[in-house]
Amino acid sequence: MILVPFVHRALAEIDRSLRASDPGLAEMLDCFSEVMGDEPLPSWESMPVSRWGMVRNLAVALIIVGVLGVIAVAHASFTCVSSVFGTQRGP
Repeated sequence: MILVPFVHRALAEIDRSLRASDPGLAEMLDCFSEVMGDEPLPSWESMPVSRWGMVRNLAVALIIVGVLGVIAVAHASFTCVSSVFGTQRGP
């Protein structure tokens, strides 16, 4: 499979992390890679992605990350304000 360099690096980092965290899983991944390494993807699993499709997917991912960041900041701000002022009302 041909991958864009940043996707290849991300997958390699995920592979290293999984192997470091679970040696049993690493052994199973090795066995699977040996058995299926040269097999092409079935046609129903492979998806041709155009350059614009990749740009669109990246844009959607960045928007989602941005929205989640705004939600996290709003939640942290609310938590900070409520801890400073508490929930007491009146004198």
